[in-house]
Amino acid sequence: MGRVVIEGKRKLTVEEREEVKGAVMIPVDYDADPKTNWELTAEIGTSIFPEAIVDGLKNKVGDRKTKGIGEEILKFFDKWKPCAGDDSEVKIKGFDSLGPWIVN
Repeated sequence: MGRVVIEGKRKLTVEEREEVKGAVMIPVDYDADPKTNWELTAEIGTSIFPEAIVDGLKNKVGDRKTKGIGEEILKFFDKWKPCAGDDSEVKIKGFDSLGPWIVN
């Protein structure tokens, strides 16, 4: 799939980057299947990128749910195809004022 980078309308300050980290990310115009104990969130590196976070309180190692959740996450990204078009956007909950958030 390659690298997925999320860009807002301007470069974020260090403080804004820390606030955005971990916020729920929702693809725009993508009808996703329900998620089983995981969320798509904003992760911060040299840029903002989507990260699938599995709920460690609801999913325990050895409970045999992890494989199914991993397959669900892969299916989510495969259907979403965030870099397939020029107009892919996401919403980052609580940070609409810093968007629109464009997927590159």
